[in-house]
Amino acid sequence: MTSVAQCSICRSPERAELERVLATGQHSVRAVARDHGVSRDALRRHVLRHVPGNERVHYGAVEGASALDIVEAILDAAQHLQDVRDDADARGDDRTALAADKAIINARITLADRLGMGKGEALRELADADAMITATLAISGKTPAFSELLARQLQAQGDTSLARVVSDYSERTRAALAAATTTAAPEEIPT
Repeated sequence: MTSVAQCSICRSPERAELERVLATGQHSVRAVARDHGVSRDALRRHVLRHVPGNERVHYGAVEGASALDIVEAILDAAQHLQDVRDDADARGDDRTALAADKAIINARITLADRLGMGKGEALRELADADAMITATLAISGKTPAFSELLARQLQAQGDTSLARVVSDYSERTRAALAAATTTAAPEEIPT
C-alpha cells in the first residue's frame, strides 16, 4: 500500500481540487487525471487507498464510468433480475426465482450503498417494503377489486411487469373465491 507520504496526489497542491471534481460524480478518474495533468493510475490509487469510502460515494468509478453510469447499471441489472424472477415464477421454478430475489436484494443494497445509505438502513427499507407488500397481498386476497385498482394504478405509473403480477393474482383470487363459493354451496337433501 502506498503511504500518504509517497502518494503523489496526497502531496499535490491540487489534491483538494482533484477530490472536489471527483466528488461531483460527473467526471471519471481518467478524465480528471487528463484534465489536471496527473497520472490516472496515481489518482486511481489515491482514491482507493486514501479517500474514505463514505467520502468516495459520489466519485466517478475508478475505471472510468461516472457515478450516474454505475447507478444506471445497477438499476438495469435489478430490472434484468426481476425479469429472470418473473420468468422463473411463471415456469414454477422456485429455486431460480428465489436466487433472483436474493440477487435483486443485493443489487438494491449495492445501489443504496452507492447513494450513501448503509446496509442496515437499506435492509430496514426493504423490510418495510416487504411488510407493505404482505399487507397489500392480504387485502388483495380478500378483496379482488382492490387488486384490480392496484393493477390499474401500477399500469398508469408505467410498471407493467408488476401490474401484470397483481392482475394475475387478482384473477387467481377471484377464481379461488368462486371455487370456494361453489363447493361451499349446500347440497340438496334427497327427499
